[in-house]
Order: sequence, then C-alpha cells, then structure tokens
Amino acid sequence: MFVFRGTDSLPFGPVRVHPYQKSTYGGNVQYYDFGRHPELIRETLEDFKPWEKYEAVETFYQLLEWIRGDGSVFESNDCAFQAPSSNTLTKASDKKLCCAGRLMVFYRLLTANLDPDTVNSLLGATNFYLQQIDTDFKDGRIGLSFFDTAFEADNNTIGEELVIEFIAFGDTEEEAFANLNRVFLNMRYALERVNEHALEAMRQS
Repeated sequence: MFVFRGTDSLPFGPVRVHPYQKSTYGGNVQYYDFGRHPELIRETLEDFKPWEKYEAVETFYQLLEWIRGDGSVFESNDCAFQAPSSNTLTKASDKKLCCAGRLMVFYRLLTANLDPDTVNSLLGATNFYLQQIDTDFKDGRIGLSFFDTAFEADNNTIGEELVIEFIAFGDTEEEAFANLNRVFLNMRYALERVNEHALEAMRQS
C-alpha cells in the first residue's frame, strides 16, 4: 500500500480548537466525546451511516471504539468520508471509482501533542508500520500530515493532530469498499503497534 506525506495545515491558519463546538461546513456536525459515550460512534457519523451494509464501515467503527477504549493512548475528534465517485486520481489508479476520507488522531495526554519530537515520532512510527505491511496492495493509499490544534484544556496552547487521509479505488462500489476495508485494517495495525510502544515507554518512565 502506498503511503505518502500529506500537506500540513498552513502556519497562518485556520487552527482547530479541541474540543470544537460545531463544524464550519454544517450546523448539525458537532464534537462528541466518544470516550464518555462510545455508543454514539454508531449513531452520529453521518458520512458513514448510509454505507453500513459494507464491512468497511463496521471495521471503521471498531477502529474508533478501540481508539477511545481503555487500552489506547489515543483520542480522535474528527473523521470524514466521501462515498465512491468517479476517480479523478488517474495517476494513482486506473480504477473507475475512488472513495476517500480522513481520521484525526492525537494523544489523550494533551501535553504530548505540544512536543514537536513526540508528534513527529507519532507520524514517523505510523508511517513505518504502514510501510511494512500489505506491500503488494495497489488500490489503497494513506497520507499522513499535521493539523494545528489549540487544546482548550491546556490554555489553548497550539499543538498538532495527526491527519490520516485514506483513499481506496475500485471498478465497482463493492470493490471500492472492499479495498477501503483493507485500508482500515492496515490503519488499525499500524496504530496498535505505535500504541504498544507508547504504553511501554509509559511503563518505563
């Protein structure tokens, strides 16, 4: 699977606030604390709900449930999904359809997101593990980048969130979602490995 370094948010804005109150592109889109209310994962993700017949959506729900579970050092406050449509990324794939989206990930220990070395290690380690698996898979791509975020609980100090951009291709809707499921499984594998290292470092500190 191809992994690329995406474009970071620009230094002159905008800056995301965590937790945010509502989205700039839709009044009904707002922040939910999935840690306190994990049941909302399956109720509130309006981009994913129309496609719940596909295994990929269940895999994504389970990924979010793991991220916000007791064994994870991570948190997420945003995701998005664009359903399969005509593929305009013809240099990446000659498949007819493309679907894409993003998942924002950061450390639950908010001060960790303020340290450049820590967040760079998060991106680098995620990239490393993604590069090690599913090397023959050509119909999925992942981009990694940073987005500036002001963490309200830390006096709105600006740190970074990791943006995981996911893309999958297919000649049919069914094939695109099957490849998307494979991308999500790879994302979880990589994040679980990074999580293991973070937990080990916490035990040794």
